[in-house]
Amino acid sequence: MGQGGAPGNPLLAQLVDKHVDSEGKRSYLCIACGTLKKGNAAFDHVFGHATKCEVLEKTARELWIEARQASGQSSIRVQLERIEDVANKNLESGTLKQNGTDW
Repeated sequence: MGQGGAPGNPLLAQLVDKHVDSEGKRSYLCIACGTLKKGNAAFDHVFGHATKCEVLEKTARELWIEARQASGQSSIRVQLERIEDVANKNLESGTLKQNGTDW
């Protein structure tokens, strides 16, 4: 039986080692530079560090590139651009309507 919670991110798991101390406090450690952070290994925090980690860039460049790509794909700007693209395609094809009126 699993531990519950959100499913793991395979790339995130390659970037950090997660720890829970005897008091149940969580932390995570960058696999490249050894930076220790308190708290959960949240996507934004881990990838924010990984994309700027010079040690990761030098020692595991492929992993660093993957982290940058994953971080960019999840940015709000990219998500909004995707939504805008879909809306524009719907407008062009005439499928975006509200109460029978074109938007």
